[in-house]
Amino acid sequence: GRPGAINLNASPRTMASPRTGSTPAMSPRSALIATGTLLLQPMNPPPPSAQTGQLAIREISEEERRTYDEIRNFLISPEPNDDLLMIPEDEYILEEEAEAVAKQYKKVLAERRAEGAAERISGRDDIASARPTMGGKRGSHHEVRRVAANPQAFIGEEAKQAFFRNFHNLDKIKQKHRPPSPRTMYLNKCQQLGLTPEPMGVIRKKDATKIDLRAYSMGDQYAQAVADSLAMLPSIIRLNLKGNRLSPTGAAAMLNQSNRAIKELDLSQNSIGYLGVQALKRFLGGAPHLQELNLEGNKLGDRAVQTLCDTLTSNQTLKKLNLSYNDISDVGASAIAEVVERTQVLEELLLYWNTIRGKGALKFAQALKSNNTLRVLDLSWNSFGSSNQSDAIRVLSEALSEHQKLQHLDLSHNHLSAQDCVLLGNGLTDNHVLMGLHMDGNETIINSQGFLLPDARVKDPSTAHVFSRILGQPKVKNEVNWTASGSCWICDRWRPVVFTWTPNVSGFGNGHVLLHLPIDEWEPQVMDKEGDSYSLCRMVPGGQLRYFFTADGTQKVALDQAQIPLMKPLKSTIMFGETSVAVNMSIMNYIQVLPRTETLETEAIPRPAYRPIEAPLAMRPKSPWSLAKSVFNEYVVDDHDLLWKCFTNDWQYSKIPRLVKNQEETMKIQNILWASYKHLKAMYKYYSALGSGQGVFAISWNSFTEMVTKCTIPDDSNCKLKDIDMVFIATNYADTKNIRNPDRALVRYQFLESIVRLALAKYHKGGQASSPSEAVDMLMKNNILPLAMQFRPHDSMCAEIQTEDVDNAFKKFFFVLQEVYKRYSGRYAKPGQKKVTSMDEFIQFVTDANLCDDEFSAREIGVAFNESMVTVVDELISDRPTEMSFVEFVHAIARIADMKAFDSSLVNKMGAQDIAGVTSAGMMNMAANANRRRSSASSWYPLHVKIHHVCEKLCGMLDPLVVDQLMGNAATAMNGGVPPS
Repeated sequence: GRPGAINLNASPRTMASPRTGSTPAMSPRSALIATGTLLLQPMNPPPPSAQTGQLAIREISEEERRTYDEIRNFLISPEPNDDLLMIPEDEYILEEEAEAVAKQYKKVLAERRAEGAAERISGRDDIASARPTMGGKRGSHHEVRRVAANPQAFIGEEAKQAFFRNFHNLDKIKQKHRPPSPRTMYLNKCQQLGLTPEPMGVIRKKDATKIDLRAYSMGDQYAQAVADSLAMLPSIIRLNLKGNRLSPTGAAAMLNQSNRAIKELDLSQNSIGYLGVQALKRFLGGAPHLQELNLEGNKLGDRAVQTLCDTLTSNQTLKKLNLSYNDISDVGASAIAEVVERTQVLEELLLYWNTIRGKGALKFAQALKSNNTLRVLDLSWNSFGSSNQSDAIRVLSEALSEHQKLQHLDLSHNHLSAQDCVLLGNGLTDNHVLMGLHMDGNETIINSQGFLLPDARVKDPSTAHVFSRILGQPKVKNEVNWTASGSCWICDRWRPVVFTWTPNVSGFGNGHVLLHLPIDEWEPQVMDKEGDSYSLCRMVPGGQLRYFFTADGTQKVALDQAQIPLMKPLKSTIMFGETSVAVNMSIMNYIQVLPRTETLETEAIPRPAYRPIEAPLAMRPKSPWSLAKSVFNEYVVDDHDLLWKCFTNDWQYSKIPRLVKNQEETMKIQNILWASYKHLKAMYKYYSALGSGQGVFAISWNSFTEMVTKCTIPDDSNCKLKDIDMVFIATNYADTKNIRNPDRALVRYQFLESIVRLALAKYHKGGQASSPSEAVDMLMKNNILPLAMQFRPHDSMCAEIQTEDVDNAFKKFFFVLQEVYKRYSGRYAKPGQKKVTSMDEFIQFVTDANLCDDEFSAREIGVAFNESMVTVVDELISDRPTEMSFVEFVHAIARIADMKAFDSSLVNKMGAQDIAGVTSAGMMNMAANANRRRSSASSWYPLHVKIHHVCEKLCGMLDPLVVDQLMGNAATAMNGGVPPS
């Protein structure tokens, strides 16, 4: 039925409901009278808040006018609803005529509303004029009438009384001597049995082919009333009576009156019993076209099933049979086995949730050996493996090895032991037709290629196929985020995908090529050589699938296929033949696989022949990663000795010994500053990079003021801003001029000196500290260190950058980075000098690459440059602090990637599993200082992923052909080969 339709001949029942025994108010579903009662059907569902009337178009005679007078009197509303067009089912109203009237009615309504007209449409107005001519029709008086319905008229005692009056007007209709119709037959039978006409949702149409009465719980009496109407519907070929509390009596009534041309019959979830099967047997004898029969949940037992199978053995039309949940044991299973053995057309047989075991299971397995038609077989929740002897399993294994049509098999929860599963697995080894297999709840698992892997630990009932049938699963849609839940190629909509590797295009590597997929737990699969390339067709589930290759004994990604950096690198041990190899992949190829919606046709076969990895493919163990083999091998990281040299050099340059003349106090101050020197140096690196504007890195006056303000050093008494200015000026003063020690900017040793001067001004001068050393200690603890500790020292920063994952990311783009470095270096180099990148060239590089964003601003370009430079002991005698080498350039790329916002387009490619593993992937914990704190989610992504993203942007600065060549060279170098000339 259609929700929202309203029956003019029906109102809420005054008699008890056959389902509940109560008298419920009328519902939209209850408005549909079975087999052609006069209906008001909305063409579009009305809005929930609609309070307007409803239009009924009906050709009536003078005699019929009196029958509907009472209806017309109380079904009145002030305005028609243009969303509803009620078309009664009657032989005088053709479907195409009704549609024409509906279209014209809507048109007239639209015009009237546009003109602001509010009058009612009644009698023979524009609707009558819109009606097509019906020449030759029976009846001399034709009238188009409007009956407007107020929804409130169908609720309450008044509606019940109206329904009672209308039902008893049936006698007047009988007096007209009209030919019997399904509607009148149903109402007559209800009247004879003393039943209120129960709406069943059956709407008669001239081309109707299906009646769906499932879950009405009608019972036997209503079944008899409906049965008389079914006899007058010869076009019905599909009948669904599921869940209607039918006993043998009701089932016999329905079957005796049903059309013998029916092709699909569903009697599931009833109780038809042995007598009902007898009626079904008579029905089958005269139903030569039946193709689908569903008797699930009738608890027939062996006797009834045996009777049914006596008829089915000679049936040559039935293609689908469901006898699940019917208490079938050995006797019934033996009868079904005879049907399976003798049938020539049966394609689908469902027998789940019975008690088939022992002899019954053995006979069924023997019959399956002789069958050559079954395509779908469900034997789940039986007991094929419960017997101590495995004859049934052995025969079933033989049958599966020989069957050439079976494509979908469910043996879930059959008490199959690991030994039973070994027998079945042996039988399935040579079966390359069975594409869908379920073995949940037994002591085995199924791998991605359909092989059984015995495992005594696997017995989880919640994974069974039957649970997904009962509880229901959402329909598979063409969505990229859909993922399969199992290894059944059919149920989980697996799709065939051809993976390829083309030497010198995908990468350098010939000879033997292997494919690694996550559905195989990364175990290698041998690819076939076809012409100049290698390929392998595999069935894979929907969703994002990642993969990589092994070529010439080295793991690598295909350069001509989409790549994605891994949030959590794959670090695993994979068996290559008898050799285990440690694999570390921080980047992989990937493909987005849409779930299959079409029929499964593929060249990929289940359980392919095993192809061992030959001796030339035996992998050599991978040597551990080390800095000496990385791109960072020439980079010098700060250590204790280097820092001490820098500190003593700064101390000697400074005027601290002259400020504090007491040698003991001087030594204490020296110890205090040395204890935090690496943090002070990191702090100096940042503020000196903000720009002095004089060609060297030094803290400008503005930057110094900003720094001391963040350290909360200024106060209103002893250390006012003017005092801080005086400290800056005094510290900046130098006895001798040096171009690397600019005016109005503090170099490293002066920064150290300024700390002592500030301590003396703030704490010693005001009397808060009794000695200079105490003043320095107070300033360090209260003001300097809270800020300085937010800056990562050089060694800590390098430890986060110089990792195997980052190294692999840089090696992939190694030659691209070299080419970019060459283009942005050497501007100020003199003839014969080594070309290096200056600060100006680095700024130009960042600008051309468009690397700045909301998080990495132009102000921080110098920070990335300065923090990437190796430490120079004496910055006053060398230009080295401003001359960037290639390895420092690589470090600067890492610093930029660390500070940049992460591109959301790359985030969208990340799988949920990777994002969940971000915290364990060695992420960069960025310093939380006020200037560089990162509040966005980008700071939570692993550094090697962000580096990969930045390097991809750098590829856009070069010619694509050059990039392809350089990437190929890098891939060859990573694999230990020699780049082509």
